[in-house]
Amino acid sequence: MKRTLLTELITQAARQQGYTPYSGAEARLDETAKAFPALWLSPAKLTGCSGRNEGYLTYRIEIFLAHTAGKMTPEAKDALWDRMETDAVGLYCSVAADPAVRQTRNLTCTPDENALTRHATLSMKVGFEVEIPFC
Repeated sequence: MKRTLLTELITQAARQQGYTPYSGAEARLDETAKAFPALWLSPAKLTGCSGRNEGYLTYRIEIFLAHTAGKMTPEAKDALWDRMETDAVGLYCSVAADPAVRQTRNLTCTPDENALTRHATLSMKVGFEVEIPFC
């Protein structure tokens, strides 16, 4: 149930930012992502559990943002990566603002190119942790 909640939060935030959301194992990304800009959500990883009666689950979220790139100047690539980083922070803040989320932490953004699909893409791997109550 908690995993489903996180998927819904991220998918909704992605759509609001203009991304086509996809989810599943990373190995399927190339065959699945057809519309860009795209957001690929890997399955949430349960990384921790704390507390007893009022406990919390910690999930590691990994997202890939991808835009078609074609031939771009280095300056244009940097501008697109800056935009994706801003979008990643927006997604992170959207998840953090939900009342079901206790806290978010450890946001990372790693830019890359041509790493995700056969399409000419610029991408950004986004990761963060989400803590939610399990009781």
